[in-house]
Amino acid sequence: MALVVENLPDFLQTPADAALVELIKQVKRSDQFLIADGETASWNSSWPLFAEMKNSRRGLLLQPDTIAGDILLKTPLPRLNRADFPPGRGMMVAGGKVLRVQLPLVE
Repeated sequence: MALVVENLPDFLQTPADAALVELIKQVKRSDQFLIADGETASWNSSWPLFAEMKNSRRGLLLQPDTIAGDILLKTPLPRLNRADFPPGRGMMVAGGKVLRVQLPLVE
């Protein structure tokens, strides 16, 4: 089962904030899959909601900047050329390992 949270920063300092932090903790302990969406600039804060997501150290970064791995997943990415990342291409990070991936796009 996958849980998708769109625009995660919208939930900061709302009644859902603490519940989402607890949900993220539970998902990380289970076999479930969590996808959280948001602009890279907003993830640089130290709010507990973002900290819990970043502590997982695994995720998919679409069209990332070189510093996005450090900021979002505490894992450095190799040197990236922005032109090598058209829509749908990204980096997958898991267990400290980085892999370039291409997602299919629906037309």
